[in-house]
Amino acid sequence: MRRSDRAGADDDFFTGTGFDAFFNPLPQNFQLKTQTSEDVEGGFRVKTNLFQVQTSVYLMDLENEIHFNPVLFYNVNLDPTRRYGSETSASLKVSDSVTLRGGMAITRAVFRDGMWAGNDVPLVSRYTGNIGLLRESAVLLTGPQVRPYVRSIIERFRGQTVVMSQNEVHPKARLRTIGTV
Repeated sequence: MRRSDRAGADDDFFTGTGFDAFFNPLPQNFQLKTQTSEDVEGGFRVKTNLFQVQTSVYLMDLENEIHFNPVLFYNVNLDPTRRYGSETSASLKVSDSVTLRGGMAITRAVFRDGMWAGNDVPLVSRYTGNIGLLRESAVLLTGPQVRPYVRSIIERFRGQTVVMSQNEVHPKARLRTIGTV
C-alpha cells in the first residue's frame, strides 16, 4: 500500500477561461487542492528470450482528484473517487530486428462520495489498448567530422545504409553495438 500526493502544476491552473451559455467569460478560482491517493497494486512478469508478458491489478482511492472540466475549460477538484482495474502488456520477438508489442487496460472510475456517488467519473475510458511493431535497423555511426566522407563512400556500395554522426543520436535512443569497423 502506498500514498501519493499531486499538487497542481502551472498548466493545471492556467488552462483557459470557461464560458457561460452566452459566451461570457467565467472566472477561474485558482484554488485547486492537493490530490491525494491511497493505492494498492500487485502483479507479475514472465520473461523469456522471445516473449514477455506483464499484468497487474490496482485499486486507488483518491481525494480531491484534479480533473479537466471541458464545459468550464479549466481544472477542478472532484469529490472522492475510486479507480480500479487491470493492465496487461506483452511483446513477442519475431526476428532479430522485429518485435510485436501490445497492451490493454480495463479501468473503472467511480465517485465514492458526494452528489455523484456511485456514478462513473466522466472522460475516463473504461477500455484502452495499443498495438505496435518495433523494427530495429542497422546504422553506421561515425564522428561528426568524418560523417560526410564516410557517407560518400558507403552510398556508392550500399545506398540504403544509414550513416549518422554521434551528434545526431537522440540522448534517450537505445543503441546496440553489432560490430566495429
